[in-house]
Amino acid sequence: YQLGRLGYRTLDFERFTADGDYQGTAVMNYTAAEVPYTRITEHKHFVKAKSPVTVISREFPQAWREGLEPYYPINDEKNDRLYRQYVEAAKEEQGVIFGGRLGTYTYYNMDQVIEQALAVVARETGEAE
Repeated sequence: YQLGRLGYRTLDFERFTADGDYQGTAVMNYTAAEVPYTRITEHKHFVKAKSPVTVISREFPQAWREGLEPYYPINDEKNDRLYRQYVEAAKEEQGVIFGGRLGTYTYYNMDQVIEQALAVVARETGEAE
């Protein structure tokens, strides 16, 4: 944190079980301002499980503070400027590779994280992608 802390959002999870099917799909995003959670995950749909009950996770966004998991970068002008300063400072480091959500201060879906990781490996090993 030599240059200051980058801003993040984090999540609080509410987990519960329900009878039957809850939403009929693995993940549903909620973007309406009046809905307090941003996503519901119904876990059995990831593996197409047949079960009379289901496990649900609701995600509630909250401000990040030390001790909490930093999930999402806050890409505003202040944080992006600070991140660019860290990128410049990182150029002085030897033998360190910065990647993923935290290392690149970028929100990625899982497929994007894997794609980025493969590209970094290809670059670092000198192999074509």
